[in-house]
Amino acid sequence: MEVKNVLDRKTQGIAKIDKLCLTELDSRIVDEAKLRANAREIRKANGQLGYSIIGDEFFGKYDFNIRNRGFLKDGSRDRLQTHVIGKEYGNLICDTVEEVRERLNIVKERLLLKYGIEISYDNARITEVEINKTLLLEDKEFEKYQRVLVLLMSLIPEKMQLNKFQLNGSQKYVDEISSYMDIQTLYRRNLEKNIEVKFYDKSTELKEINGIQIEDNVLRFEITLSGKKVSCLRLNNDLLNDLTDIKINDYMNRIGNVFFSVPYYKWEDIRIEEIAKIFIEEYKENSTHFIRNTLNRIVNLEDKGVPYILDQSQIKRALLKADLYNDNAQKNLYRLCKNTFNRFKEDKKRVEEIMEKLT
Repeated sequence: MEVKNVLDRKTQGIAKIDKLCLTELDSRIVDEAKLRANAREIRKANGQLGYSIIGDEFFGKYDFNIRNRGFLKDGSRDRLQTHVIGKEYGNLICDTVEEVRERLNIVKERLLLKYGIEISYDNARITEVEINKTLLLEDKEFEKYQRVLVLLMSLIPEKMQLNKFQLNGSQKYVDEISSYMDIQTLYRRNLEKNIEVKFYDKSTELKEINGIQIEDNVLRFEITLSGKKVSCLRLNNDLLNDLTDIKINDYMNRIGNVFFSVPYYKWEDIRIEEIAKIFIEEYKENSTHFIRNTLNRIVNLEDKGVPYILDQSQIKRALLKADLYNDNAQKNLYRLCKNTFNRFKEDKKRVEEIMEKLT
């Protein structure tokens, strides 16, 4: 299945919402018989009565708590979770804020018709939201992007206090990334687990989980905010009614710049300066093989699988900075990067492609 046209038109580079959790719902029971017949009754340890409603393609779950005797109640402890489950593309194409509101209106109608619950979103607050951008990549093979994704995730500023890498859904933290070929999902979260940042191979996920085969190489960038981190969206008291497409796109663009673009270009300038110094040192030791010797040192400087430099265009800039660039040096650099040091290929082009689509 070819999805390029669908992504270009509806999704490419636009911030969308998948999962959304709400509380502070104004709700009441209008048909007790429907509720008892169709919902699962829950009696909590404190004696509080509640109902759990498992949803459908429009919502995931609704926890309905009865705080007082009788059936008039406030919805301060209710929790509604919605998510996208498309029939043709799974959750490849998520919702704009307008589409979220349309989905919530459908959920409201279904809760009333099937379960006899009347709800209002007038005062609803967001307790968790999953925002994403879906990127259609130029190269067809996801493996070609794994190295640059590791670099980007390593550049997230320390002030964000995110943990070490986690790979492929594992709950274990990773100190060293030994094989880029094993990475389909790469994510980091903070200790309170109220912000999670994730890159993953969306094409493979659709095939393995949803049975949907697509031809294109699709990368999903995803951020989940919960609890106090919802305030990052700059909403009035985290109110659903204050959520707009402009606000979620502004937030994701800020993240693209603060997490990736600004740190990346700073990292690149530092690395080129460092490599230029290595070139000068190696040239003094052996002017014939100084390029090979420098490349060997660069490879050994890679820290626990995180690239030290990306490709030969950056190494060329270091040669120029060291004032050692000439026709012979250019030929040796090209030959060595093509053969012995073939990791230094077109990764700079790929990282800039991702950053451009994120921001």
